Amino acid sequence: MPIPSFFPQQILTDAAFWRDSQVVARMLEDLFDRALIRLDAERGFIGSAKLADLLSSEIGDPRQEEALFNFLINVPGWQKSSGDLPSEFARSLTGVMRKPKSDGATALTDSDLATLEARIQRIALPRPGLDKQRKAESLVRSTGARLDKLTLITDLRPVFDDEAAVVEAMLPMTTLRIAYTIGNNQFVAEVRMSESEVADLCKKADRAKKKSETLKGMLEDHKITVPDSPISSADSEDE
Repeated sequence: MPIPSFFPQQILTDAAFWRDSQVVARMLEDLFDRALIRLDAERGFIGSAKLADLLSSEIGDPRQEEALFNFLINVPGWQKSSGDLPSEFARSLTGVMRKPKSDGATALTDSDLATLEARIQRIALPRPGLDKQRKAESLVRSTGARLDKLTLITDLRPVFDDEAAVVEAMLPMTTLRIAYTIGNNQFVAEVRMSESEVADLCKKADRAKKKSETLKGMLEDHKITVPDSPISSADSEDE
């Protein structure tokens, strides 16, 4: 069976995916049912933190919670990309998984794969809370680049005499380094900043934070839901 276009081919060599698959396939039916029934009952936005809490309250085993969490996050997106119905998608995915695995893969029995097919079909079904969160994340990703890392580097630049024998002065300098991603491409931009520009950046960042707090307060007053931020926190450093 050819590998469907929706299926990330690197998964076939990802031992973690195969371990998760085995765990999900071998979960007790009662635990699996309770977890999905709980998720189906949620009508609000379900971000990553809330999803982890919900699974923890129903399952109580960290390894099983992690495996089901990963499937709930990834499988619906693969199903949507495939264009197949959940039942067709589940057959296609487990069909790929019947192919020879890499050395790092965890072996799945025919019984495991049969159970996994049925469970993938259920995981791929629409689920209001998760679907709302995915929509919110899609809206955020639709504009702008993803910030990966922001660094402020402060150092001293020496000014030498003509013979480069004596340091006649020192200039403090700050460089703003931004690493970001557009699509699958990563970029880095570096901008030098004067002391006054750093101060201005701090003022504007503080003002932006206050604006965000004001808008959130207004939304809460009008009982409008504010989903968990779908933007992953970027690394930031001062050097």
